[in-house]
Amino acid sequence: MHSQTVEFPDMKSIKATKVSAPAAWALMERNLFELMEQSARLFTRKYTERGGGTLLAEDLDDLYEQFYNYSLFYAMGAADDMLDIHLHQWNAATRISDDSIRHRPNIHEDFVRVYRPSIHNEFWNLDEAAEWYHLGEGGTAFYHMGLGDPTISENVRRARRFAAMFIGEDPEAPNWDPEHRILRSPFHSSQGPKLEADTTFANVMLLGGRRLGDPGNYYGVRASLYPIVEHLEARWFENPERKQQILSLFDKLVMQCDTPSSLGATALVTNAYLYTGDDRYKQWVLDYTEAWMERTQRNG
Repeated sequence: MHSQTVEFPDMKSIKATKVSAPAAWALMERNLFELMEQSARLFTRKYTERGGGTLLAEDLDDLYEQFYNYSLFYAMGAADDMLDIHLHQWNAATRISDDSIRHRPNIHEDFVRVYRPSIHNEFWNLDEAAEWYHLGEGGTAFYHMGLGDPTISENVRRARRFAAMFIGEDPEAPNWDPEHRILRSPFHSSQGPKLEADTTFANVMLLGGRRLGDPGNYYGVRASLYPIVEHLEARWFENPERKQQILSLFDKLVMQCDTPSSLGATALVTNAYLYTGDDRYKQWVLDYTEAWMERTQRNG
C-alpha cells in the first residue's frame, strides 16, 4: 500500500525550541495508539478478504462502518497504514455492493453473507434508497478520508458528484426541489428520491416489524400517520381498500416530504466545499439550513 506526505501550504506551523522529557500522559497515549494499530491490523487480517470487504456485515452502511474511523485515527497521529486500510476497504465495499453484480464472500457455510446490490454510481441506488440516519453512517466513513488526505483525486471527484446529487446539479438524481428549498423525500439515492412505498416498506416504517405479519416493535417505529390515523391496526394490509388508503397516506405524509434529519446532507455538501473551496457548496448549505430555520419559526 502506498502512503505519502501531504503538505498544506497555508497551514501554520509550530517549532519546538526546547528538548525535554515527554510527559507521562503522552507516553501512555502513544502506547495506546500502538495497541490500537495492532488491533486494527489484526481485525483486518482476520475478518476481511484480501481484496477487501468485511465478513461481519452485509448492509452497505455497516460495511462502511467497520472502518469508518481509521482515517480519523490516522489524522490524530496513527500509522500511515491506517489510512491505507480505510481507503482499501471503502473502495472494496463500494465495488462489491454495485448493483451490476451480486457478490457472495467465500467463507464458512454456517456464516454466509451476501452483499446487497446497493450501489449505483458509487452511491446508494433507488432500491436501497436510505434516510440520513443510514446515509450519515456511511458518509462519516467517506468524510474522514478527506481529513486524512484531501489530495486523493478519486475522492475529490466523488465529493463533487455526491454533492451534485443533493444540490440539483445531477439530472439522474433529482433529490432537490429548489422552489421550496426541500429535499423531495426522506429517502435519497443516486437515482433520485424514493417517492412511493410498497406494503412491506410502509409496514416496517409504521409498526417496526421486519416482515408483514410480524408483531409490532414500537422501538423500531420510524414514521406515523397521526393524527389522521391515531392507532394503526397490525394487519391493515389484509383489507385491499384499507391497504390502499394507508399506502396513499404514507406516500403523501412520509415519502413525499422533507424531514429535519435530511439536514445530514449539509455534511456531505460541506465535505465537497472543504475539498474544493467552491462557494456554491457553501451557499447551498446556508440556504438549506436557513430554509429549515424559517419553517421552524413559522410553525412556532
